[in-house]
Amino acid sequence: MRTHAVQLMLALALAALLPAASATEARQPTDTQIDRQLVSQLTATISSRAALDAYLAKEPLQSPLLQLSAENRRSFINSLVFGANGLGSYDYQPLLKADFLDAYKILRLFGSEQSLAVVVEKFRPSASRAGRQVALLLKHDAGLSEMNRVDSECWKGACRGRLGHICVAGGC
Repeated sequence: MRTHAVQLMLALALAALLPAASATEARQPTDTQIDRQLVSQLTATISSRAALDAYLAKEPLQSPLLQLSAENRRSFINSLVFGANGLGSYDYQPLLKADFLDAYKILRLFGSEQSLAVVVEKFRPSASRAGRQVALLLKHDAGLSEMNRVDSECWKGACRGRLGHICVAGGC
């Protein structure tokens, strides 16, 4: 619980530092946003298919993946595409059936939690205050929409169109 409070305070502090983007402003990522995404990817618990297999073989009881139904979990895991730099793309549709905070925690395993910025509006409001705060933070992270492509998948090292998927910046 204490770790959760610290994470929420950090998220809120980051939100206060981020510049607000107007509707007419170009949605280009800032250096800080790029750095945050790279750090997340470099420190990911799971950055390859082999790491995923090892994680699933000894999956902790607190694994955020266990918040998904068996069908959605299988669908999400089967959709994962890894590139040279970690998670390249995934099907976000199974995550829409989970609480936003759970989806965020799942993608944090892969260092790709910021990729949810491109679909945050598709989620129903989070049941938790922390989930609503994180969603709000990502909504204001305008440049992330340019970094992570919605309705695209990683294919042979490049993003190509595919409905319901997100191509993760730096992962493909």
